[in-house]
Amino acid sequence: MKQTAKRQLFLISFLILFAELVFIRFIPAQIRYVGYFSNIILLASFVGIGLGASFWQRLRFPAILMPLTIVGFEFILYLFKYDLVIASDQVIYFGMNRGSFSAEPIFLLPVIFFLTAFIFVLPAAVMGRLFQNGPPLQTYKINILGSLTGIAAFTALSFVHAGPFIWFPLLLLLSLFFLPAANKKTVLLGVAIVLFSFVFEMANFSSPQYRVLTWSPYYKITLTDLALPAKNVGYTLNVNNIGHQIMIDPNDRQADIFYQFPYRLMKNRVYKNVLVIGAGGGNDVTQALRKGAERVVAVDIDPTIIDLGKRFHPNRPYSSPKVQTVVADGRDYLQNSREKFDLIIFALTDSLTLTSSASSLRLESYLFTQESIRQARRLLKKDGTLVLYNYYRTPWIVDKLSSLVKREFRQDPLVIMQTDRNLNPAIIMVFADRSPPLPKLPADLPPVPTDDWPFLYLQNREIPSLYLSYLSIIVLAVIIIILLLRQKSKSGFAWGLFFLGAAFMLLETKNVVQFTLLFGSTWLTNAFVFMGLLTLVLIAIIIAERSVKVSIPLLFIFLCLSLIFTYFFPQSTLLRLPYLLRLIPAVIINFLPVFIANVIFSLLFKHSKIPAEAYGANILGSFIGGIFEYSSLIFGYRNLTLFILVFYLLFFAVYRKRAMN
Repeated sequence: MKQTAKRQLFLISFLILFAELVFIRFIPAQIRYVGYFSNIILLASFVGIGLGASFWQRLRFPAILMPLTIVGFEFILYLFKYDLVIASDQVIYFGMNRGSFSAEPIFLLPVIFFLTAFIFVLPAAVMGRLFQNGPPLQTYKINILGSLTGIAAFTALSFVHAGPFIWFPLLLLLSLFFLPAANKKTVLLGVAIVLFSFVFEMANFSSPQYRVLTWSPYYKITLTDLALPAKNVGYTLNVNNIGHQIMIDPNDRQADIFYQFPYRLMKNRVYKNVLVIGAGGGNDVTQALRKGAERVVAVDIDPTIIDLGKRFHPNRPYSSPKVQTVVADGRDYLQNSREKFDLIIFALTDSLTLTSSASSLRLESYLFTQESIRQARRLLKKDGTLVLYNYYRTPWIVDKLSSLVKREFRQDPLVIMQTDRNLNPAIIMVFADRSPPLPKLPADLPPVPTDDWPFLYLQNREIPSLYLSYLSIIVLAVIIIILLLRQKSKSGFAWGLFFLGAAFMLLETKNVVQFTLLFGSTWLTNAFVFMGLLTLVLIAIIIAERSVKVSIPLLFIFLCLSLIFTYFFPQSTLLRLPYLLRLIPAVIINFLPVFIANVIFSLLFKHSKIPAEAYGANILGSFIGGIFEYSSLIFGYRNLTLFILVFYLLFFAVYRKRAMN
């Protein structure tokens, strides 16, 4: 394989993976509703990459079209704002600002899906052509190296709060490497596109309507002045264009009653040690200090919001020596802390975004499970108080949270809910030393979230009809395309690799979810998992390159045994180990099936006659695996292992049939 082709394959693989991460972060900031379905962007990229790689021979287009489609999609997302008020009795979505365009979600999601897929078809077609320039495993190795570098680059940019003013010019700049150097007009047009994108993004970044506009590792954050009476200072903090919190003196009449209520109810009580989960801008911290706290531990998952609180909160609570700020996932802190507190507050902990692009978990999902409330109770002193408050939107969420508290404290919590107000604000309090425990829990308590089914905002174990509607449209369209692909392919559709891709996607999702529980739902955990998975793919390729003869049936048996072990082994027991000690068994248990599966794939890919089509079939299988992730809404995440086993059995059936023929 020539050096030029190697370099181009590395760059296009980098571009594709980097573009995935950019659109997963950027699209929800512009089309808010998509933020609750960010896996739709990942699935769309799989479809685009799979089709582009598979149809590379029939996709002929001028190279300038690649930067043009990227910049065109960039501006479409800026120009159209969506007004989507989702009314559902099955699942809760937090509110959205009004926009300039209205559309039904059942139509919006497929449109966004196929627009995103189209963006990835073009670079994937370039990648497919380059796959034919060398031995399959050599090209696959370069592809994985480019993808790993793309993740590393995006992770590094997240550290420095880079946003679209870096992401899009970099994507467009990479696309220029595929323009014909001899055509000077085309090259100049490409350079003009890059410069125009940079100037446009910088103009948005420096907009005077915001006091601050920045991008945290989770979302777009803006800070604007809050209209208050003379001499009063306050700010509104939005994430992805949704009102998230305000920074204001907690005693101001415009402040939420939440900040004052626990102290008004317990007038003669001084809470000396206070833990605030979801400390945000600092209102709860301010009030705790004002009411006599001698120590306040302020935990928030987003370092950018904590930093804005330090800089802008009018009371400067984070400058107090009594305050310790901890940037961490709230559930992870509860799990690992040994300190006892007089008061623990779950303060407006609604993240408004998903944990990762691979699952339906929201950032705070593991904070509201039966096991999490148990950990909070463990950290309370004998006379301690637990407080949960938020705008819960619907009474059934309050019922679920009350049931959680009742199960763990075995007493009825104090619940104050204002059903006459919009968004149903509610406060739930429980006192560790109050009232005798319930002799027996009532049988009619509503189902509660657990670590295996951590879906507070889903009323029942079901896939909401809204999900089923848009998934049906997408799956039907993609199946038709796959059937056409099978008919037109010279070598026939690689069903075995297709099923391997479906199983691997579910396995990847399960690993992301498992590591989120064990190590916190932070963006660094996700980066570690994805980079770890790709590193294992790389090692598997090296082994396949050097192996003369390896028994795939034997590997398949080991794969199934490792999956059965992960199904029956209670990984929650690892939470009892110290943070670093739990890492080794977690990596071995969860990554061993991934490694074996990738060795199998690499051995098969090694002998592919048309590597691009084989790769495309595998990526299209990943799309189907991503669809099956929604089954966790019914069966929980542990049972995803059963679907993984089914897909691997389907693969082996295809493999045995071809081997016999």
